[in-house]
Amino acid sequence: MSTEVWYIPETGEWFLDYDQYLSRMDYYNIKKFVCETSGNSNFTFFEALKVEQNEMSMMEARFPEPVKEPILRYVSFSTTPRIDALVDEVYAKFKDDFFPGDQVVVKTDAGDKVHGIVREKARFNAITLPDGTVKEGYCSYRVLLQNNEEVTVNSISQIDRERNTFTKWYVKAFLKMSLTRSTKLGSPWVLKDSVAKKYRISLEYPDHLKQFEHPKDSLRKATLTNKVKVNEHIFDNLKETPPTANEQENGFTLQLWKQKWYDALKHCTVYFQDTPESDADPEIKQKILTLFQYSSVKVLDKFDPKTVNFLVTSIPYSPKAAYTPDNIFYHVLNNKIKVWHYEKCFRFFKSLNITYRKIMTAQTQMDENSASPDMASPNPHNGYVDILPAPGSRPQATTPLDSRSSTPINVFSGSKFRPPGLIDDLKLPFRGVSKSRPKIIKLPGVQDSSDILESWIFLNMYAKALVIDNFTFDDYFAALRWEDEVTVCPLLMEIYCGMFKAFMDGRRRILVTLPKENVFDNGDDDDKLNDDDQPDDDGSEIKTESPKALAQEEDEKTELTHEENEAEEVIINHNAYSFLRYKNRPWEDRLATRQFKEGNWLMVLIGIMATVEFLPEYKADINRIFEVLAPAEEASTAETLQHNYFKKLSAEDRAKTIAILMSLLLNGTVVRSHIDKCLDDATGLRRDRLELIKEFKVVMDQAIVIQKNIIETLKPITTAQIKNWNYDPEKTQELIEQKKKVSRLGFSYLPPEPTTLEKAVCAGNPDFMKLIKQRVEKVKEIDEMKQKRRNLEKSLNEIDCQRICYIGRDRFYNRYWWFEKNGLPNLSSASHHDEEEEDGADMSDAGSEYEEESYLMGRLWIQGPGDEDRKVFLKFDDDQLNKWNEIVHVPLGNASNCKEDGAHPTGKPGDVADVADPNVKEEEQEKESMIDPHFDEAAKSLFGFKFDNGEVRDEKGFVVVDKYGSTIERQFSPMERKILEEGSYILVSSSDWGYLERPEQIEELLRWLNIEGEREKHLRKRIVDLQDQITNSLSSRVKTIGIGCKSEDEVKFEKVIAETEISDDEEGPDEEDGSQGETGGNKASTRSEAKKRKREDDEVLMPKRTRRGGQRDLEKQMMKERQEKLDRLEHAKKMLHSLRTDRNRQNLLSWVNSRAVETYGYSHYDGPKVAAKSIGRSRKKTRR
Repeated sequence: MSTEVWYIPETGEWFLDYDQYLSRMDYYNIKKFVCETSGNSNFTFFEALKVEQNEMSMMEARFPEPVKEPILRYVSFSTTPRIDALVDEVYAKFKDDFFPGDQVVVKTDAGDKVHGIVREKARFNAITLPDGTVKEGYCSYRVLLQNNEEVTVNSISQIDRERNTFTKWYVKAFLKMSLTRSTKLGSPWVLKDSVAKKYRISLEYPDHLKQFEHPKDSLRKATLTNKVKVNEHIFDNLKETPPTANEQENGFTLQLWKQKWYDALKHCTVYFQDTPESDADPEIKQKILTLFQYSSVKVLDKFDPKTVNFLVTSIPYSPKAAYTPDNIFYHVLNNKIKVWHYEKCFRFFKSLNITYRKIMTAQTQMDENSASPDMASPNPHNGYVDILPAPGSRPQATTPLDSRSSTPINVFSGSKFRPPGLIDDLKLPFRGVSKSRPKIIKLPGVQDSSDILESWIFLNMYAKALVIDNFTFDDYFAALRWEDEVTVCPLLMEIYCGMFKAFMDGRRRILVTLPKENVFDNGDDDDKLNDDDQPDDDGSEIKTESPKALAQEEDEKTELTHEENEAEEVIINHNAYSFLRYKNRPWEDRLATRQFKEGNWLMVLIGIMATVEFLPEYKADINRIFEVLAPAEEASTAETLQHNYFKKLSAEDRAKTIAILMSLLLNGTVVRSHIDKCLDDATGLRRDRLELIKEFKVVMDQAIVIQKNIIETLKPITTAQIKNWNYDPEKTQELIEQKKKVSRLGFSYLPPEPTTLEKAVCAGNPDFMKLIKQRVEKVKEIDEMKQKRRNLEKSLNEIDCQRICYIGRDRFYNRYWWFEKNGLPNLSSASHHDEEEEDGADMSDAGSEYEEESYLMGRLWIQGPGDEDRKVFLKFDDDQLNKWNEIVHVPLGNASNCKEDGAHPTGKPGDVADVADPNVKEEEQEKESMIDPHFDEAAKSLFGFKFDNGEVRDEKGFVVVDKYGSTIERQFSPMERKILEEGSYILVSSSDWGYLERPEQIEELLRWLNIEGEREKHLRKRIVDLQDQITNSLSSRVKTIGIGCKSEDEVKFEKVIAETEISDDEEGPDEEDGSQGETGGNKASTRSEAKKRKREDDEVLMPKRTRRGGQRDLEKQMMKERQEKLDRLEHAKKMLHSLRTDRNRQNLLSWVNSRAVETYGYSHYDGPKVAAKSIGRSRKKTRR
């Protein structure tokens, strides 16, 4: 054949029509597919296929082969309904069960871990001993170790598989790959034919499951039969909802579903039920009538159950309810009538791409230009214009997401219509610089906040494993900048000492897996040895060389190795290694005996870092830290070590030391055991939640039945009867209104308390009162179940210690993070559900142990674009980034974000809160609006932009952005837009971090985001979902640390400083330090006032004989007044500084590690109290 076709290799599909091929490819390129193995979503079909293949290959390579057949035999014909429950079942049974051939890790009596292979397995049953006790059964394993030594292991605690081989994820992937199940309710899991054949497992159904057995290809035969069989009813095999993704993959496309409905509607009838209680808007009813008429549906004036197909009504209908023959709903089930309310009609026709707006617009255009051949032809059946796709035309896109065009195609061009979809944010027109974008704040004095954030998250997520109380980010950042070497910072000491204990236990056993240095140094030699040990599989000749050639090669290798060693020699400029055996005592002894005081904790820190110093990723950082802690020119003493840590080591380097410890502990025993415990606890919580949902449904159904009986009792009551109850007119009208609402609310609405109408009926109807009491009890039970579910959800979030909450990206690919979602205690009392407000009060009791603070982070963090996003989408390569960083050598925005001139970068006598103050003075606000000179220079150098008095000019001096934010009409590159919109608060790379700290900034951010863009629409939706939680946390932090608020004492001392005036004559050469806090404006005003007073004093006439003596007395008095003013000014400044800076210091000094005290009876740093020995007294007793 020579026919040209279009072929899709991944699916095997081929097409004769190019348009059909493009339509199918459009569908496959929608990011809506899910990887069946991992469960990850947001892939195109081809991406999902590739990821699935990679995941399957990884699972095949890592999942233990010996355990596969036992698992398959165990799950074959299992009736466990959910795959997650089956995974938990398999994991629990086979986690500690090993089989011959399994690669395991054996723990020796000395505490070492040795790899080996299981050779034999023997299972011993439980036996009853002569004394009556029962000895439980166990398995005995004979294991061949790597050193060819055979050992027998009888305890499960001594044997384990290698980590990351037998996990729930791999178990789930393996079961998904191996099992299938019928769609029948209660059908068992069955092995796939290929898997059963590979492992020789029978596929014969057990006797009690024979009813689920079906012959091969039965589903295919049934499908073919359905195509041939004549439908008994017009709605048979017609779904009301569009086909799912799986159905579309199997060939039942959205267009086919639409076409079936188009054909069916031409043979249908509809009846609109009008009732006295109907509150439908006549305009809405007319629109729905138009939709049905347009679709060729015949409208009936009289209800005939034999001919009516659609019943449109506002009265709720329940298929479980029993209706009397005189009720119109009585005929619905027997005649398969579809009962739809008005909203459902709109949704249904919209899914068919039939809307009232399209019909009316097309009808108008047809009337205006009926002769145009492009317009649709009138429909002879109903007189409406036909906008449906013509037969044989190109199929319409399967979903609106197919279109990525920003320009909508003509709605009335027949089959070519596609709803406009989301487009890339940077492709949207740039209309100007928005003033609503919130200003990003950065940590003062910090170049890269990554280590600080990462270590804080780790310490709080694994606080229980490390036995440390949770702490806020404000306290952590203040602890990292602590400078007081005399006073101990409890939080900082507990962090270090708690991590040290997780590194080594009291018996000197290392609890983490440390890499060996020779693996990195002699890797090539090891590879060579391994290669030499391997036989030549292909049988080819092995090339041999003469001894002379080998000798020359060895000489060359020796010279090359010598040159490499010389090149790798590092000049040591520190004395850190002298602390590894300080005073002839190894650092391991100090750690094992838990002696951390008097600088011992720093020696332990140096010892751990020296252990991993050879690793390339740590080498440069550790050398830099060692040179600061123990310089070569200083004496190696504990006092020097502490002094250098608190006075010279920056907050970033301190965070780096914690980050190094963190990376070592992540694969350690303590953290991994905590993760395993959290996973097990999460499994139990999810199981409890599932059972609770089942119970909730049962109780809810019971409550609905009761509510149905209540409504049926209230229905016969007429308005006339209510008026005869002799209530006052206002109450009578209220009862009538409630009677009208009874039918509209439906059975699913359960009022928390009896209504006034129900109370009135209860007065003369005891049976009805009993129903009301039953409903109240059910509603109370439902509320309790909702509360239990919220508590379960909260617990699940708190133990989800392997995830952090990534929100999304904005138009410039900045990433947004919320660090109080997963793995951390939920200190917020906000309820994120639509239940009553009192529920939130009940939930707040769970966080009563955190009475003083209700937040941990209190910030929404924003990270700069990743490397790939920066290079590919922003077109800003590494060379440009390096040039930018060379110019902007300090963190952008630091000068504008540090609002206090006296901000101290450490925790010594307090720490000025690096927060924004909404009550700053005008001159401070003007200072904030100034452009950072480093940013200005970088923008001018790389992009030719000059920021000048609120305007931006290009290289030629033309205004690009005016002071109102309007831009000229020109094409801006993505990076130029980023600079113009973000200004000096710009985040250029992934190492740039900033945050928002006020609730009103979240509102500003939501206003700034453009929902027409693909990324920002998703980002805005996620922020709105988390808005209550974020706002609560931010508000709590604002109130706790007093952002934008001044205490009475602060106002008083500021007033003293402002009112204290020192004239030019009073100022002396030694006064500069005392008056440096005054601004230039204040000095000028005080000087002018002083000159005026001096002139007034000179005008006072004095006798000649007393003028000289009076002048000396006046000078003495002025000197005295001057000194008093200086003392008063200095005192006010000190007190103001103390008030503003002592908050963090006092918080840190009052912090107590209550978790360690409750667990051990003492903190990590203090250790157990050692009883003092009375040596002198014992000697006296001995002498006696």
